[in-house]
Amino acid sequence: MKHLLAIALVAVLVMAGFIVAMPGARAQRTGAMVDKLVWYEQPNQAQALVDLTSGAMDVYMFPLRTAADIASARANSELKTIDVGGSLNNLFLNPVPVTLTGATPDGTGNPFTHQEIREAMNWVVDRDFISQEIAGGSQFPHITLENRLNPEYGRDAVFASELERQYSFDFDRGRTIIFNTLDADSNYQYDTGRGKWMVKNSAGVYHDLVLNFVIRTEDIRKDIGNYVADQLGKLGFGVNRMILSGGAAFAIVYNGPPETGAWQLYTEGWAATALTAWSDSDPNFFSCGGEGSNIWNMYTPPAELVTVCEDLLNAQYTNLAERQALFEAATRLSLKDGVRVWITAGGTFALSTRVTGLVYDLSGGTWGFLSSRTARFATAGGTMTIGQRLQYLSPWNPWQGFGWLYDALQAYAFTDPAVWPHPHTGLYMPIRATYSVNAPDPTLPPLAVPTDAQIWDSTTSGFKAVASGVTAKSSVTYSFTFGTWHDGETFSMDDVLYELALVYRRACAPDTTGGVCGTAGGDVYAKDDDAATFASILLKDILRGFKVLSPTQLQVWYDYWNVDPTTIAGEINPAFPSTPWTASELALSVIFDDTCRISEVTAANEGRDALDMTKGACRDRMDTNLPTMLSHLPPGLNFDPVDAASRWASLSNFRSTYGHFYASNGPFILTKVDEVAVQTTMDVDPNYPFDADKYDAFLVPRVPQVSFSPAPTVLIGAPAQFVVHTSLQGGGAYDQFSMTWLVIDPANPQNPLFQGSPTKITDGEYAITLTGTQTGGLTPAAYELRTITVGDEAAIPVIVSQSFIAFPDVQNIQQILQAQIDSLKAQLNTARQDQANQTAVSNAQLATLQTLVIGSMALAIIAIIVAVVVVMRAMPRRPKEGMKPPAEEEI
Repeated sequence: MKHLLAIALVAVLVMAGFIVAMPGARAQRTGAMVDKLVWYEQPNQAQALVDLTSGAMDVYMFPLRTAADIASARANSELKTIDVGGSLNNLFLNPVPVTLTGATPDGTGNPFTHQEIREAMNWVVDRDFISQEIAGGSQFPHITLENRLNPEYGRDAVFASELERQYSFDFDRGRTIIFNTLDADSNYQYDTGRGKWMVKNSAGVYHDLVLNFVIRTEDIRKDIGNYVADQLGKLGFGVNRMILSGGAAFAIVYNGPPETGAWQLYTEGWAATALTAWSDSDPNFFSCGGEGSNIWNMYTPPAELVTVCEDLLNAQYTNLAERQALFEAATRLSLKDGVRVWITAGGTFALSTRVTGLVYDLSGGTWGFLSSRTARFATAGGTMTIGQRLQYLSPWNPWQGFGWLYDALQAYAFTDPAVWPHPHTGLYMPIRATYSVNAPDPTLPPLAVPTDAQIWDSTTSGFKAVASGVTAKSSVTYSFTFGTWHDGETFSMDDVLYELALVYRRACAPDTTGGVCGTAGGDVYAKDDDAATFASILLKDILRGFKVLSPTQLQVWYDYWNVDPTTIAGEINPAFPSTPWTASELALSVIFDDTCRISEVTAANEGRDALDMTKGACRDRMDTNLPTMLSHLPPGLNFDPVDAASRWASLSNFRSTYGHFYASNGPFILTKVDEVAVQTTMDVDPNYPFDADKYDAFLVPRVPQVSFSPAPTVLIGAPAQFVVHTSLQGGGAYDQFSMTWLVIDPANPQNPLFQGSPTKITDGEYAITLTGTQTGGLTPAAYELRTITVGDEAAIPVIVSQSFIAFPDVQNIQQILQAQIDSLKAQLNTARQDQANQTAVSNAQLATLQTLVIGSMALAIIAIIVAVVVVMRAMPRRPKEGMKPPAEEEI
């Protein structure tokens, strides 16, 4: 992993040029520091940089993807850049066999149905080449499930680095595995004369195999795809390079049938918009079908992988050690199964210097949830113009909408969840709900759920009392801040109860065993069995009861435990609404009349429109249905008809004013969706219940800065002490972190020789001591001392290294030999009177010993010279200039 700069490895977040001016005294504002957001489409990155400089754009919400554009942005005094690790590139390999028919084109086959071949792609792809040559140093290799700037990597760095060693580039190894696997499959045959693989058609006749490779055209994934296609060509595969934009690619890869041979691999990209401290859901999402694309309807991962995915998702562990064992197993097994082969991570965002500050996420950068709502100019107010590579690619609905990154970023500005990951620690923090968690040690007896608590009633779609004897692993009490909806109506506990019931209505499959879902299941599920995300399904599975304590307080019991109490609190989000119940019920009316479906996958499979509450045929059908809904009440809930009539009237007025039905609850009101201009306008909500400066404490991430004092002289067999300094950006000692150190042999970098934790000397200064026993195991050579530091207030791993040379202890050798000489001299002097006749012989011995001393010293000096030469030859050349390595959405 060639990320050495001189002799130090620095994998710390770079905040080049982004020095935030803390706001001074100003008039109190609500919601946001600007009056208006305008989002528009700018697919050309070079033009985006021009727009940022000219003032036509203030923030570009897509990472720069070419080395030239990144260099241009960094050199431009009118711009500032943010480098993070949350932009991910990978290969998505289709594991579903091709169902051959007479209409299947000759040469259609799918070697990736073989697990061995999917795994072998890890060795076929040279991630270092992609990072340095294709990405120009702006990205870094990503091999394991979580990349180097994820808290999971820092938590288990030795394990992760060993997997990186095992799966590093080895083309010959990959080729051997692929050839051996296909040689054993009678459907394939290799033409040695032409160097081509062939595959049988439906008539049993061999034809040249051609892989359909969907390659995204908009960014660096085009270059990655062409490189991978070239590698596949070297293996004897024909490749049909299907260079497509996002919408066309989605239709084939995610929403199309996976068994027709329409695609075999895809240059996938993900945006980790939020840093997550505990990624228990990632194995399920990426490797066990949680993301919901069509392949998972026809492919089941190995049982062992499915088990660890489910155990992590449902937190089936009782302590941190068990949890880490599960996560290690999931990481290892997902690499072996190989449906997703990770390639690179890292992104550089550009924004104008006119933007004096915003809260960005240490994983997602300006993709972070708080970015658009905290961006400001030097003077409060004004219009913030945000450029995006694309817009309006996925349907806008609260339950399975905003699947594309570019749409989700806009939703972040006008919708609020209950809680959300902190932009710097990844722990869930309050947005609309503060909370207290009661999660006893899981080895203790569970909590009793009181019988005056409630649970969903499948017969009414409302709620009923919890039966006696129900228990739970945790309980969370939430205190909500409601305010008003964007249509002016009061946001209340009724909306939360409605959304909680709707979780079951969307997620409940019929259950003949007498479970909470009942034999009928949910009414929405009956129309669209993909209407719920895995988060909603998990909430349905773990919720054991709830009790309304006051108009703003709700206590919830979960049959769920996690090492992180904030993760337990975060389970409420699917039950916290982003639309009033009237808008939701109106949207569901077009599901029940079979005009639309909530899920894009279901809609594509059935040939219907996916639900969008802001534009298109589904919104128009909502217009048609609205007059019939004005006295409608949701099923099973005893809502006030008079209050309901007022709510329906307000929703109707909102539609007339803004042209859509997405009345929500965030700091900005969605005021215009212009499909012709491809432009979205949002105005700050004057009734938003929080001040605009609510998150200003997060403007400057408190990432530890780590540096070494000059390396000591390390003598083999003698103790050695290194000194490490820790501070914050801008200066000042900093001690709120955890640090692990490793001693690395460059000849075998993935197997640390020693590891430990430093000892504090004083504030911001720590000692790393190698014992004489440890240095005694070294040979004369160069070594690396690597520190992995994770701050309490900023959870990305900061990796800093110092090189040192282990020398033979020449002085100690000389002292030992001199002591032997002195001893011999004493013995000779004592025996001189009795052995005068042997004087000449003794003198000769003395001369010989002195010669030995001189010779030994000479040999030691030669050893030092050889060690230095070895070190000098091992010193890496200075790499090309580039980036120091720094709730996912597909991009």
